[in-house]
Amino acid sequence: MKRTRLQNLTQSCLLALSLSLVLSCKKNPSESWSEADLQELQQRWDLDTAPPLQVLASVKKLENDTALRIFDAWAKKILETQRNDPKSPLNKIRLMFNPDHLSTMSIETAMTLTRTEGSGTHAALVRERTPQDYLYHALWSRIADAAALAKYSRASRHMKHYLSNSGKPLRYGQKDSQELLSAAGQAESGPAPDPVGIQIESEALKNEMKKRGQLISDKDAENIVSMNRSERAYYLARLKIFVSLAQHIQSKSLNIKSESESLAGFIRNKKTPTTSEFTQAIWRTHRPMSRAWLLLSSPAQSDMYYAMGSFTVTHTALPIDLRIENNFLKIRFSQWKSIFDRYNWDNGKFVTLLSGWCWKTGSNHCFNIEELLTIQVSDKSLSRMHKLGIAREFEIFGQTTVKTVWDGVPLTDLNNNAKLKFWSELSQILSQWQLPPQDALE
Repeated sequence: MKRTRLQNLTQSCLLALSLSLVLSCKKNPSESWSEADLQELQQRWDLDTAPPLQVLASVKKLENDTALRIFDAWAKKILETQRNDPKSPLNKIRLMFNPDHLSTMSIETAMTLTRTEGSGTHAALVRERTPQDYLYHALWSRIADAAALAKYSRASRHMKHYLSNSGKPLRYGQKDSQELLSAAGQAESGPAPDPVGIQIESEALKNEMKKRGQLISDKDAENIVSMNRSERAYYLARLKIFVSLAQHIQSKSLNIKSESESLAGFIRNKKTPTTSEFTQAIWRTHRPMSRAWLLLSSPAQSDMYYAMGSFTVTHTALPIDLRIENNFLKIRFSQWKSIFDRYNWDNGKFVTLLSGWCWKTGSNHCFNIEELLTIQVSDKSLSRMHKLGIAREFEIFGQTTVKTVWDGVPLTDLNNNAKLKFWSELSQILSQWQLPPQDALE
């Protein structure tokens, strides 16, 4: 006998009660989702969440490769005329580094370094403090003040937070988070530039799927490659949720329509259980959440370059409504971006100060920026303040506003093993291509 919608709703409420979930069963609570509800949902699921180790290691490798690229560019300019001059900028830079640091970093090495606390344990060298160290600290305070006057406000703020020695996370609000993304070339509207040079061709996507025994149509391949990286990240996050729902239904040989209607009771509900890990696991089964990661590399010599360098952006998708219309599953997703970065000073990197901007505003010598005198500052000297205990590395978090979008698939796809395999393989490929390959910066 065909179940009525009321019977399915009742069953959902009884199941929630038996699991001791604090749920509110309403006839159609999705209609009452407010902006405040969405923001609360975002904070419950994504507050202070760092990306996986592999993603953070990719950021470290990207920063190392960027530093090498900058160094090589300088070397080509001055090598012919100043190679044998011990006072040349090139040789002064070399003195700051262990030769091992002027080489390409493997992803395995990056993962090993990422497991440690940045440049080392805070205050590990506290007994080695000297008066000169405090003078160096004061000097960087003045540099941070000067950077703010030169319109490098973010770099100034981050350096001052580092020098404050608190180690507390620095959190950006929604407006500031969006400004950070825009400054890094990831504006919300329009195609976003790709800072690490990753391009996806439709033929490459079709060939990669073919290697995995899957065929993707020309139209679907073109649609995917036409997306900018931010759009593709959201698409990937939603795709993973379709995979989760299909796995849930197929693993238990459930009636696809009745189970989908039962899931709708959980997905539409605004209450989130907080009583135990068990209830959280049950909730995640019925309201699957998915994330996709991007690495952003800030434009060289920009405020963002000095403030954050390379950092991660997490695209999160979370379903808040589910409907079945004409054998088509429609899901309303809430979507947002989260920013994460570790403000630390790892040995083997360096920053360039004064290249592209002047201490004295209005100076006529600032127009030819390639000829500006640059000061090279080794991360080794900056990280020493962390190890001396007079400055402290910290983490940076930020979240954009929540936006919603409807997406869907034919209902029968959720019970189709071939379609599940197709989605799974496609999501694996896109997940790999969201992170920079070994030669992304060559």
